[in-house]
Amino acid sequence: MVDYKNDIVGTKIKSVTSDPGSPGNGEIWYRSDLEELKFKAATGSGAWATQTPISIGREGTETVGEHTSMICFGGFDPGPEIYTVTESWNGSSWAEVNDLNSSRYEMKGAGTSTAALGINGQGPVAAVVLNESWNGTSWTEVGDTNNSRGSRGTSGAGTSTAALITGQASPPTRTEFWNGSSWTNGPNLVSGTTTCVGDTTAALAWGGSSRQVETNEYNGTSFSAGGDLNYGRGGGTGSGVLTAALAVGAGATPAGRSSDVEQYNGTAWTTVAGLSIGTVGPPGGSACGTTSASWANFGNYYPSNPTLSGLMVTPFAEEFLSDNGENIIQSTEE
Repeated sequence: MVDYKNDIVGTKIKSVTSDPGSPGNGEIWYRSDLEELKFKAATGSGAWATQTPISIGREGTETVGEHTSMICFGGFDPGPEIYTVTESWNGSSWAEVNDLNSSRYEMKGAGTSTAALGINGQGPVAAVVLNESWNGTSWTEVGDTNNSRGSRGTSGAGTSTAALITGQASPPTRTEFWNGSSWTNGPNLVSGTTTCVGDTTAALAWGGSSRQVETNEYNGTSFSAGGDLNYGRGGGTGSGVLTAALAVGAGATPAGRSSDVEQYNGTAWTTVAGLSIGTVGPPGGSACGTTSASWANFGNYYPSNPTLSGLMVTPFAEEFLSDNGENIIQSTEE
């Protein structure tokens, strides 16, 4: 076996007492003070691939959880029908579970597959203030929001007991925060947004109904401007946290639909691999996960039987898996 300290240090690997400021991909160094060998792994970009869609075709759903364990609920088709359906993903298949109490679409959610909120949404007549809590088995109506929201111009984030919702109120910069029992108005956004990720202590919100490029960062107290998107978004979805997020797809005027995806690193957005299925279907959808592993559910309109009014919806899903490496540390012994 190679003795890193005696056989290699000084000839092929530098011996240092602190990590390099900006190591290059593949760079290796030996921390003599820690007796550890370190290297910076190469960074990959990952890719989107088609996955198993939800069982019942519908648009305007909401999805919360992780890419291996999530629930997808609500939605509509132009039949027209508005759904109370909830489906659960266990990592290999979808199963229909207990319905929402109220049919809605373009709802916003927060939490996990076993503890979630289904917030606001568009009901049969108008946008609603309803809020339902999911305990892993069933939905229960809980405290209403102060403002109704029911379009792609709004978003939720956080947990079932500490959540926030942004956008599409009056004014569109208004936010609300949930403490487990009631909603209170929070600090205003710098600009109205369509997508929000994170939690009540650190969140990221971006886009807007007219394909806005603005980004809002939340530090637990107030919102401030972050780095602008490269591509204006109004109706897309996203996943992640304040310092590492994915903005997925886009819609609304003036440019129409897009399969474009960008990644945020806490400072700036970078264009990464786009959706593999391309610019099909409505521009909305719902996503969950991280910048390393995300899932997005969408619906695609198609012509229906002439006896039905207009269009039907066929579901499709995509999963993003990143091949990004991490710094790997190997310890050595005396």
